[in-house]
Amino acid sequence: MAQKILVVDDNPGITGILKMFSGMEGAIVHTAAGGEECLAMVSREKHAIVLPDIVMCIHADSSMNRRALS
Repeated sequence: MAQKILVVDDNPGITGILKMFSGMEGAIVHTAAGGEECLAMVSREKHAIVLPDIVMCIHADSSMNRRALS
């Protein structure tokens, strides 16, 4: 069964590249443009890996990051 990966970034170029390369390895890749979209997606289904934008994590509410990664 393919692993699900969630890539969170507000730059569509970055999410596109990560989606392309991860998909080439057989992963199912979902993308979110921000924290709220990420939280909505992780509440609907489980992902093996969540790859957040590091700058977004620094500026975002840390409790939101904990909820997304728990």
